[in-house]
Amino acid sequence: MNSPAGAYRRFLAQAGNDDIDVDIDVGKWPEVRAAISGEVFQLRFFEVASGVYWFTLDGRSLEARLVPDGGGYRVQIGTASLHVRLMDPRRRLRAGSSGESRSRAGIRAPMPGRVVRVLAQEGARVNAGQGVLVLEAMKMQNEIKCPFEGTVAKIHVGEGVSVSAGDILVTVEADA
Repeated sequence: MNSPAGAYRRFLAQAGNDDIDVDIDVGKWPEVRAAISGEVFQLRFFEVASGVYWFTLDGRSLEARLVPDGGGYRVQIGTASLHVRLMDPRRRLRAGSSGESRSRAGIRAPMPGRVVRVLAQEGARVNAGQGVLVLEAMKMQNEIKCPFEGTVAKIHVGEGVSVSAGDILVTVEADA
């Protein structure tokens, strides 16, 4: 796997029912800096065969196998195996507003900014179109609204917190 110098990628990995934010900097390939849900890892990758990689982590050498599987990949490291689907966070944001899988959804930041006010509380009922927080971006305040009725399961940010485009702000469980 050759990678261009200075390449930086941001993904949303869907592993089971979990959304995992992944930021990868491959600017000094094969040295890779990966931030997974905010935890930073320094890795060194080697492709040893198609879909088979050796990498070092904390002084240990590990083998990872990636097999295309149903729109994603089956990732196997040792005896652990997990289905992962990678998405551009902006695509996920657009999909979330189109009615895709509403049982539990993260309301994501549409742009980088700073949270200036949280309007909802965990456990509170929200209506479609109801504001859940206010995000300031480029000196403008934008009310972020819930796209459907449900209950606020988790508020992931607080007032004064800076966010990036695609970051999960609030998780809402939709009414059945």
